[in-house]
Amino acid sequence: MARRPRRRHRSKTISGTGVTGQKGVNLIERIVLDMESLWTPTGSLEVGIDGYIELFDPETRKPLGLTLAAQSKVASAIGKDSSPTFDFWCEPADLEYWLAGSMPIILIVSNPPSNEAYWVSVKDYFKGWAPGNPTTVTFKKSEQRFDMSSFPALAAIAAPKAGFYLAPPRKAEKLHSNLLHVDAFPERIYLRTPNAAGRAMSGRCCARATTIRTLAGS
Repeated sequence: MARRPRRRHRSKTISGTGVTGQKGVNLIERIVLDMESLWTPTGSLEVGIDGYIELFDPETRKPLGLTLAAQSKVASAIGKDSSPTFDFWCEPADLEYWLAGSMPIILIVSNPPSNEAYWVSVKDYFKGWAPGNPTTVTFKKSEQRFDMSSFPALAAIAAPKAGFYLAPPRKAEKLHSNLLHVDAFPERIYLRTPNAAGRAMSGRCCARATTIRTLAGS
């Protein structure tokens, strides 16, 4: 009986591509948390959406009911290029998938070693796109940096057509009272405050036993 050939021993390794991709996702999560918002990863079983960004009011930390889907792509070349723009080519199959649904989707291209990330609203950039059309995105670094300052633009994309409301930022206020200090009371105080029956009311003041009379109509 012939022996089966022994399989060649291979040490356990981790995928370099997988590590690079995870670093890109981690960078996105860190930036979203800096916005005081929530990042929820899709997990290992995904076909074009790496996670979801749920936006919260940065001041009150209350949910705004605004959510976007996000796809992360890592491009190490952008960290070495000092030009103000760069191009990123999208897979046609990805575009078909992103444009098919109703949820707002953003594409985030990053270079984790330099902490650089840039984003674009897929449905706005590729509005009217059809298979066979160009699939390249030209990013403007000065305008499309993905960081804490991206929050208002993300909220505008995710908001319903009617708009949305953000609570005003909290600020300290100094209260100035216009009340005057009272050193003493007169023996009698007359108030023009008729009661329900229209009759006069009388009573005693607890402090210094001063009599307070309330005369209806006087």
